[in-house]
Amino acid sequence: MVLHKENALHVQPIQQGERIHLLDSIRGVALFGILLANMLFYQEPKFISFGLSPNEWTESYNVAASWFLDLFVVGKFYPMFSILFGIGFAVFLKKAFEKGVKAKGLFAKRLTILLLFGFIHLVFIWSGDILVNYALAGFLLLLFFDLKPKTVLNWARWLFIGFAVLIGFFGIMNAALLEYFPEEIGVTTEVIHEANEVLQTGNYGEVLVFRLVNELPVVILNLILAVPMILPLFLFGLYVTKRIDIFRVQDHLDWVKSIWKKSLVWGIVFTILFAVHKGEVLPIPSFLSLGLADMFRSFSGLALCIFYMTSVTLLVQKQTWQPLFRLFSFPGKMALSNYLFQSFICVTIFYGFGFGLFAKVGPALSILFAIIIYGLQMAVSYYWLKTFQYGPFEWLWRTATYKKRQPMKVKG
Repeated sequence: MVLHKENALHVQPIQQGERIHLLDSIRGVALFGILLANMLFYQEPKFISFGLSPNEWTESYNVAASWFLDLFVVGKFYPMFSILFGIGFAVFLKKAFEKGVKAKGLFAKRLTILLLFGFIHLVFIWSGDILVNYALAGFLLLLFFDLKPKTVLNWARWLFIGFAVLIGFFGIMNAALLEYFPEEIGVTTEVIHEANEVLQTGNYGEVLVFRLVNELPVVILNLILAVPMILPLFLFGLYVTKRIDIFRVQDHLDWVKSIWKKSLVWGIVFTILFAVHKGEVLPIPSFLSLGLADMFRSFSGLALCIFYMTSVTLLVQKQTWQPLFRLFSFPGKMALSNYLFQSFICVTIFYGFGFGLFAKVGPALSILFAIIIYGLQMAVSYYWLKTFQYGPFEWLWRTATYKKRQPMKVKG
């Protein structure tokens, strides 16, 4: 591909008229699901996955809410966001190639800026950041753009299976070590108490220091598995753009229905297997059940994620469902800004420099909090997009990528 200087001078990001509104709706649904899943993680130190949980919610309504989140929410919506990222990657490169620019170099610059956003978010706001993982995995995605659809699908399938099995293996090893060597391996109740104390009552500086010392090393260590695990999800999205015309999904509804049926069946199978092992129903060692639960959570997460995405795709074709999913499209159009604002809002609610509700809000109330926060984001996004073309962080991202101030206000 030859770079034409006159085209390079006029390269522009995808404009509002070129947007795929179905993807905005699915992205909005994913954003809500991620908020639902993250509400409990905002209330747990990042290192508790290696030890004890900071609290146990024993009330029947909290137990039911916890099972609902585990079965149908946690691990189901970050794959959705990831697949959408893969789709967006392919659309971005296709548009850039059509305009005669060095598309991969431009996308690498875009990833670098996303990495900077993620680093700032991770260090100064919340340790559960996903943007760093996305940016790093995005650089690997560049290696697959020119491959044939079947080759991309095979890479996606086998990478995902391999890493899901690996996660299950590590889960078994970790659970076994905690069972047989709890004092040497586990997080002590004293550490959990310290975490609760600092995060519930500390000012911003105290919370920041605690997170940098105790949480950031765990997050960095997790990148070794987290980044490769995201790559196959990106590849599934890339495969979709190679398999169908993403701008005319309505011409491929038979294919979508076929995927919908398969994902429903596999979603039911893997969700049952996850529930059986999470509940330790089978007469096998506890550490084996917990490790297998981690593996089956990955498989059920992907299957249900695809089921949710194809369900939205099919429902959007029906006029009665269009108003609902149009509401989701508004926060979906400014998903980066809304994702970051979710962190600002939630750390203010839960950390000591805000309302100090860390580890005090159970699963049931967390669902209510998420609905209220997302409802507000829907309303703010709707009114924001009446005046502006992009969310504030989307505008900053585009302006930095193209080294040119992007028009912000809606024309006319």
